[in-house]
Amino acid sequence: MTKRMIAAQLSLGALLLVLVALMESYTDWDMAAQRLWFDSATHEWMVSNALHARLTWFFYDGPKILLVALGIACIAGVLGGARWNLPPECRRGCLLLLLSLSLVPMLLGGAKQFTNVYCPKQIEAFGGEYVHQGVLECRNPANEGRSPGRCFPAGHASGGFALMMLFFCFQSRRARWASLGAGLAAGWCMGFYQMLRGQHFLSHTLFTMIGAWMIILLVTWALRSFSLNRFKYKYLS
Repeated sequence: MTKRMIAAQLSLGALLLVLVALMESYTDWDMAAQRLWFDSATHEWMVSNALHARLTWFFYDGPKILLVALGIACIAGVLGGARWNLPPECRRGCLLLLLSLSLVPMLLGGAKQFTNVYCPKQIEAFGGEYVHQGVLECRNPANEGRSPGRCFPAGHASGGFALMMLFFCFQSRRARWASLGAGLAAGWCMGFYQMLRGQHFLSHTLFTMIGAWMIILLVTWALRSFSLNRFKYKYLS
């Protein structure tokens, strides 16, 4: 992927992030989608706390553990690749994926500390105690003096979307698109599960998907510039 293509995708991504933020703050689309998963009669989400306790190893704790294990394997590939005679493209792929698994959740998860957006299950419309406020809106007076929101963008899904970096870890066109699809599937599976629990709105996961791809593009461009234009990175040679 050329620098011009990366720049074009980053520009488009920034525009899409703005559109998603506008949708989150000034339309009822999030609320309409979320009502599909909430039973107003019982005040229960489609994935209730009891059901979550049974599914957590499949959709919450389990994926996190697998991503950590994959990160550890990437560290081993980067640090021990030369000793094990791994091909340079394999070591480069390990480094790219390691950076993605580290930076995407860290940056997008860290952004939640500043956006002041509440989870669906926290707001009054779904039995919570807070008044809904969008990421672009001023803090609602009814929420003054109360704990700030920590739900935008979606943090859990970020680990799955970080796997989209696999697109840049393979050479063949088929493997690239298959791995990109796998990353999207993992991110949406993790994100949709959180929506069914009332932990995130649709816009939260959309923002995370777009933001993750932009971070991946920046990491790919930075590593390519560093390794090819300035120095030969010792773990890739």
